[in-house]
Amino acid sequence: MNEKMMCYLLFGCILLFARGQVEYREVCGRGWYRATNGNCILCPRGTYSNTTEASSCTKCASGRYRDTLGGETDDDCKLCPVSRYGQSTGLKTSLCTAACPKGKYSTTEGLINPSGCDVCPIGYFSNNCNFVNSVK
Repeated sequence: MNEKMMCYLLFGCILLFARGQVEYREVCGRGWYRATNGNCILCPRGTYSNTTEASSCTKCASGRYRDTLGGETDDDCKLCPVSRYGQSTGLKTSLCTAACPKGKYSTTEGLINPSGCDVCPIGYFSNNCNFVNSVK
């Protein structure tokens, strides 16, 4: 088996012709991007790449985050958890932007701003915006 066949079978390759020489280069798959130095790099946290040979990765949308490397689709970006919101793109942790303000909570995932948080019912308060406790 020749080099070209091995390259395609193992990695998928790009065949480059430069100055009369043949060069085989690995294809950057989904979840990777091609850096300016020619290397394939995993997409960083908070991003994904859904195409091969991407020149950059796409930031996760508002209300979503990605806490691991190599996201391949926008579905790899998780929704911000209940009682948290994500105003900016490219968030890297489940903390997202912030918790619902004091005295508010939410049971909805993927909020993009604090206006989606609800006022706690009378006689209740929010504790870290993860659940509602009785004040009584």
